[in-house]
Amino acid sequence: MAFDDMREVHKRRYLLQPIAVEVFSSDGRNFLLAFPRKTRNKVYDRYGMMQLTACDMNIRCTLWMSAGIILASELC
Repeated sequence: MAFDDMREVHKRRYLLQPIAVEVFSSDGRNFLLAFPRKTRNKVYDRYGMMQLTACDMNIRCTLWMSAGIILASELC
């Protein structure tokens, strides 16, 4: 699954332990991924940083296009 296909990510419990992450995709599929206890939080935090970065880039590209700094045909 590509990063762009991920719609939501939530921390979950698996076998009554807080060790899983559930990933929801834009096509309706979902995946429950179990990790060692400390790794789960790192994975969740990394997704949050990647999501924020992608959002920031979209905002910057939109602002640059509206200001005429870049063309819509150029990749951001």
